[in-house]
Amino acid sequence: GLSVGSNISEKIDNSSVTSVTTSVAKLLTIENPNSEGFDNLPFAEIEAAAITQLFPNHKRIAGENATQTQVIAALSENYDIFHFTGHGNYNCDRAEDSALYLNGKDTLTLKDICAIPNLNNYKLVTLAACETAITGKDGIEKDYVGLVSALLYQRVTYVLSTLWTIPEKASSLLTSYFYWQLRKGKEPAIALTISQKWLKNLTHRKLARYYQIIFAKLLKEEKPLRPHLRNELSKISKIEESQKKEKPFQNPYNWAAFTITGKTQPSK
Repeated sequence: GLSVGSNISEKIDNSSVTSVTTSVAKLLTIENPNSEGFDNLPFAEIEAAAITQLFPNHKRIAGENATQTQVIAALSENYDIFHFTGHGNYNCDRAEDSALYLNGKDTLTLKDICAIPNLNNYKLVTLAACETAITGKDGIEKDYVGLVSALLYQRVTYVLSTLWTIPEKASSLLTSYFYWQLRKGKEPAIALTISQKWLKNLTHRKLARYYQIIFAKLLKEEKPLRPHLRNELSKISKIEESQKKEKPFQNPYNWAAFTITGKTQPSK
């Protein structure tokens, strides 16, 4: 039945690690759908641009293109990683209607996720949306259910999700750094721990260096990331030197909501 995995520290098999961390891993991103009744998320496209440069083999679906039909069709294809940046909701009255919000009034509900073929190909799903990790005991097969449990039911190896709405800039930085750690060969659970510690201790000065590293790796025509980074670097340069050691994301509200969940691998 559906069940939510615990926060994990278990080892995953080498094939799963390789699929997620190597440059040949195939990435699907859904970025900032034009969801009716929700605010635009300008950092979503920035976040996706930073992540996709780490994975050359990728497909990006953004804005009005993120319809339910297109998203389900893309999810059914053979990707290793799925990254969603947008709005989400846990429905405490009807858990099966918990959803990711897509273009217009379109949604991707828990029931929809359970019906999509080939999700067992995914080694990692990231739901950079509010309330995606919340679960409740609402009578579906007498287990705790939510978006994460639907994905685990579909045999996704790992799911990165959130417990509450995180400031968009903090979420963008943490998830981007998380993928950077994956590409350096870290297992997902370790990559998250490193990323949370990094964001907690990130000073304005260190943030400027991080932006400069990303900027140097971008193609000259890369938009919107290049002008955005130029603007962020300009803002930091105007901060008083005495204040550049401050840690703007130190509050746990900025980083503690992220949790990684996965199935225990069979012992060998």
